[in-house]
Amino acid sequence: MIVLDEPTSALDISVQAQILNLLVTLQENHGLTYVLISHNVSVIRHMSDRVAVMYLGQIVELGEAQQVLTAPAHPYTRLLLDSLPAIDKPLEEEWALRKTDLPGNRTLPQGCFFYERCPLATSGCEVRQSLAIREDGRELRCWRAL
Repeated sequence: MIVLDEPTSALDISVQAQILNLLVTLQENHGLTYVLISHNVSVIRHMSDRVAVMYLGQIVELGEAQQVLTAPAHPYTRLLLDSLPAIDKPLEEEWALRKTDLPGNRTLPQGCFFYERCPLATSGCEVRQSLAIREDGRELRCWRAL
């Protein structure tokens, strides 16, 4: 297993492609497993079989890459993917991020870490959430999205 922490960050797109192609070749030739950490959704989409989406250091959604990236279930994952530029797809008004300060990592919220900023937040979200498995096999840290 090899951990790749932002392997294409701040690189020209052609250099990114060369690195990703090399990683795929090495994986195929040597049976490697990668743990890829990235903010670049295009890289994640290209390289990943499974995806874990994190918010404030906590996994909020975990599942097959195709499933998570095309039909996000956790509100943070949905907002994250909806924030990607798309000409024909405006951000839905009811899904706009609530305007609050991002909690510091030294004083994390007691309940759901995304509670203060979540457009779906209601009573029950102030309680700590555990990862729960949905019928489709995806794991979520949101009782509303189960």
